[in-house]
Amino acid sequence: MKKKLLALAAIMICVSIVSLGTVAYFNAEQQAHNIITTGSIDIDLVEEMIVDGTKVPFEDQEGVMPGESVSKIVTVKNTGEADAYIRVWVNTAISEPGDPITNPLIKNLPLTIEVEGETVELIDIDYNTEDWEQGEDGYWYYGKALKAGETTEPLFENVTFHKLMGNAYQNSRTIVDVSAEATQMANNGESAMEAAGWPET
Repeated sequence: MKKKLLALAAIMICVSIVSLGTVAYFNAEQQAHNIITTGSIDIDLVEEMIVDGTKVPFEDQEGVMPGESVSKIVTVKNTGEADAYIRVWVNTAISEPGDPITNPLIKNLPLTIEVEGETVELIDIDYNTEDWEQGEDGYWYYGKALKAGETTEPLFENVTFHKLMGNAYQNSRTIVDVSAEATQMANNGESAMEAAGWPET
């Protein structure tokens, strides 16, 4: 009887050891705190002009006569951290003399005139159609993604006033407004024309 009890006790001890073995694993735990920072999209619209053979920031011009050209070089620089697609909007107007902000009667003069049945543009902008393409929406789209830190080829470099501008345009004010927009290149189509995410206009 005593041997049976010892044998039973030994079996119970073995079972207890086996049971403990099923829960007493060595283990370790570690947590990693990773930070993922998104890239940034940012641009600078650069307007310059040539004065005495030197490129300088563009300044308003006065006393321009019909038939003359004004140097106005428009480029866009990618100042963000990510490659981007670029588009530019150009709006031109010729206003009567005076300040349109303080003079409620100010109005725009025609941008074109009819000469022998043909329409003549009074303001001619020499758009760069090799590196830029105008979309159906009127925007000019840069032909390739602009890498961070790079600057586009000029959209245009000169604005020419037609020699047929008559006396009605004396002391008038020509406005060439330029605005630039950018959207991310990554995972966003094959070209600026196909890209999505442009700012709401």
